[in-house]
Amino acid sequence: MKKCRKIVKDNISAKGRHLASIHGAKFIEVSASLNHMVADLFVLLIGHLHESEQRGRDPRLPAERRVNPLQSNQLTSSSKSIINSNVVNTSKILTVTKANFSKFLKKHFKRVSQVNDQLC
Repeated sequence: MKKCRKIVKDNISAKGRHLASIHGAKFIEVSASLNHMVADLFVLLIGHLHESEQRGRDPRLPAERRVNPLQSNQLTSSSKSIINSNVVNTSKILTVTKANFSKFLKKHFKRVSQVNDQLC
C-alpha cells in the first residue's frame, strides 16, 4: 500500500487493531486510492447491517435504548409509554438508513460496466 506515498503505517495499524479488539470488531486495512480491500470492507459492512436488521436492532443505539421487538409485547402499558418516549423506532431507522446508503452508492459509484461503456 506504499505505492505513491509514504505512510506511517505501523503506528496507525497498531492503533486500529487495538481499537477493533477493544470493541470486538474486525480490523480491515483498506486503501481507497488503490482500491485495495474496499470491496471486502463493503461486503462486511452490508453483512453486519443485514444481521442487525434481522435482529431488529439499530446498532447505533446504546444497549440500554435498544428494544427487542419480541419482548415489547410483554411490557405493561405504563412501561411502554416510558420506553416509547425515550426510544427511537429502530425498524424505521433501518429502512431510512438502507435507502440513504443506497442513494449514496448510486450517486458516488458507477458499475464497472457503465465505466467501461464510457471509455469505449
